[in-house]
Amino acid sequence: MKKITLACVMAILCAYNMAFTQSFSYNIAKINFPLYVGDYVNRLQSIGKSVNYVSDTISLNHFKDKLVIVGFWFTHCGACIARFKDEMALQKKYAKDIQLIMVTFEDAPVVKQFIKDWEQKNNTRFTLPVIVADTVLKKAFRSLHNPYYAWLFPTGRLAGLTSPELLTPAAIEAMTTELKSDRKARATFDKEAEEKKKR
Repeated sequence: MKKITLACVMAILCAYNMAFTQSFSYNIAKINFPLYVGDYVNRLQSIGKSVNYVSDTISLNHFKDKLVIVGFWFTHCGACIARFKDEMALQKKYAKDIQLIMVTFEDAPVVKQFIKDWEQKNNTRFTLPVIVADTVLKKAFRSLHNPYYAWLFPTGRLAGLTSPELLTPAAIEAMTTELKSDRKARATFDKEAEEKKKR
């Protein structure tokens, strides 16, 4: 009984959060301050120009039900480059639940050439989308060093800011447990919203 009550309370809280997410979310293109864990990003807006992706820009809404992990890097960061294979392995393993997006301040031609060289050197395809020429996300997510990660739920809520040591299967599984609860609450919320429209 306690578990059912707790699940109901969690679902109500998640639905309440979703109802007000867009009203209280930040347009990261317009803010001049870093966000705190728990703040919301507008998931409909573009978060940057992209390469190695199906469109020229990326928004969180492209990954509706996924935990988005934004990873900061640059092409001369040895520690960042050393993590690519692990990051791609995590993306493949948890493809249903997460989307890793890499972010750099460098321009598209530099990044495209880097990806081409990396693929030749490693004899494998670079599979992660990359946001290029970033001037906004690094500031919004307090990226003090590289590599560095911002974790965002589908609602746009900033769930965490972490060092590379915390990008692990255990951390992803812990976050996706919360993500699954969020999905159930969202389904209930969407159903109720649809029923209200019909009235």
